Order: sequence, then C-alpha cells, then structure tokens
Amino acid sequence: AEANAWCDMGLYVGGTKTNIAELGALETGRGVCAIKVFAGSSTGDLMVEDDENLERVMRAGRRRISYHSEDEYRLQARKPMFKSGDPYSNHMVWRDVECAFLGTRRLMALARKTGRPAHILHVSTAEELDYLMVVALRRSGAIGRLTATAYALAYREVGEPERRAHQITLVTELGMTLDRLARKPFLGTTLKLVSGPAHLAGLGELFSFVERGYRVCHQMGRANEFLETIASRETAIMTALFDGDASVLA
Repeated sequence: AEANAWCDMGLYVGGTKTNIAELGALETGRGVCAIKVFAGSSTGDLMVEDDENLERVMRAGRRRISYHSEDEYRLQARKPMFKSGDPYSNHMVWRDVECAFLGTRRLMALARKTGRPAHILHVSTAEELDYLMVVALRRSGAIGRLTATAYALAYREVGEPERRAHQITLVTELGMTLDRLARKPFLGTTLKLVSGPAHLAGLGELFSFVERGYRVCHQMGRANEFLETIASRETAIMTALFDGDASVLA
C-alpha cells in the first residue's frame, strides 16, 4: 500500500491497560497516525474506562490521542434495561446522550489536568459540541471576554462540520413534524388533557416545549417557508464560521 497509495494513510495503535508503558514509543512508529483509546465497551480488552488508567495513558507520550468517548459506568448501569433479541435501534437508547456527554466531559478534564492534546472521535451529541466549545474558549482565555473572533476561532477548532449540519437538519425535521401534527384534528384538546399527567410525571419542561411549538405552528399556517429560512441562514452562518469569517456574528 505504501508504494501504491494515492493518499497519505496511517493506522491507529489501540491503547489498553496492558500496553500503557509502551504507548509513548508506539505512537512514533512507522505508519502510526495516533493512539486510539476506547473509553467504553469495545472488542476484547481494547478498553480503558477508569480515570486512573486514562490519566496514565495521557501521561504516556506527547502526541494527540484519539478517543472513542463513552462512559462505561453508565453503559453497565443501563445494560439490565435491555436483553438479547431486542431491536437494533435500542443501541442508541442504551448508549444515550448522557453516556456520550459524561465520557467526553471526563476525558477533557483529564486532558486539562495532564496537558495532553486529545481528540474526541465522531462527536454525536449537541451537548458535546457545546461543551467542547466551552473547553476551546477557556483554553484560549476568551471565556470571560467573548468576542465574535474568539467564538469563530473556537468554532473552527471544535470542527465537526457534518455534525453541525446534522443539527440544522434535525431542527428543520422537528419543525416539519410539529407543523404536520398541528394540522391533526383534536390535537389541541388532547394536549390539554395530558398536560397535567405529563407535569406530574416530571415531563413538564418537555411537554411545555411541545405545547408552545403546537401553538406557534397552529397559528402561523404552513411553516415550510419559515423553516427553510432558518435552515438557510444557519447554514450560511455555519459555512462562514468554518471559512474564518467572524463578521456573520456581528
């Protein structure tokens, strides 16, 4: 492959609890792009889940480490909720938003403590993106005096353009769903009937969001043009920020 490849390539070396002492040497090996660590359940023993050993990994070497970020303790606590034969779609229910966010928060805290550069692979939640923005702003010293330029620099540092675009898509899809539901006969009456039980069940904040969305969509007529305008403007802002243009925030 080295003689015939048309692009640069490199392979990850998997970090485990048994090879921590060798990681500093392994990361500089020929053809190695980085050390990769699975902080949540993976294959065989390819996992480092506890803070003590994660810190040891970060102190073994100097190059940026890549992480598959999940909180193994939350994974194991939630595992009894599922059983063999359940639908594959339950995978994202088991490995939920909180599982990803907890893992990323722990890893970033250890990265700050050790001064070791870290890269979170395939960030999958809005909470992680927001948190990584705070980390980048704090690292640049701009957290207490936020400017458009500082925000744009942090936005580019966090990266993840595909995830940012997906956020915009999700907002549009949610709006279109609310728009369709707002046309359903008797939905307003149904919402009023279940409002009390929803609040008693601890879902008051979520239910209030749905109610507000319903009222807005019901009163404004078709929301297509409104949602398309939002998506278009947000996409333009996203593109400009990734191009280094902070003027869109002025």
